[in-house]
Amino acid sequence: MNFLKKNKFTVTALVLFLILFVVIVQAKNLFFPNEGKALYGSRLDGKVNIDSEIYKKIKEDLASNEKVSKSTVTEKGRQIKVMITLNTDVSVADGKAIGEKVSTYFNESQLGYYDFEVFLFKESEAENNFPMIGYKQHNSKWSWTKEREKTETKDSDGDK
Repeated sequence: MNFLKKNKFTVTALVLFLILFVVIVQAKNLFFPNEGKALYGSRLDGKVNIDSEIYKKIKEDLASNEKVSKSTVTEKGRQIKVMITLNTDVSVADGKAIGEKVSTYFNESQLGYYDFEVFLFKESEAENNFPMIGYKQHNSKWSWTKEREKTETKDSDGDK
């Protein structure tokens, strides 16, 4: 008891510091509840790895195709996204065939784990039957956005 009387200020400051520390920790947990947890939670458990050579091969094969002007391939989580810009004279059927060919580079375990999205664009914006998006959920078939009729926009002077 004699110690408390002599060090009244020090004990009070220590108790206030401990209370303040507990309040700050609780406030941090309230505002940032999942800070230490994985971004995707447990959805990526049992992840099937894909060698970067497969992505390089896809890009090389798309670059060598005369109907494709540029392409990108990205993987994020359980999704593989492929963006393909097609030349102006490519038909919808040819674009779909190019997009669906992407899944042939992967083995069965990879096809059963990943979802695929293929975005097809055209160089010319005058035709509005593009962009198209193809989806392939793991262990399913390709599905495509609704096809639109091909129309062309006119210039301001009336020419096509």
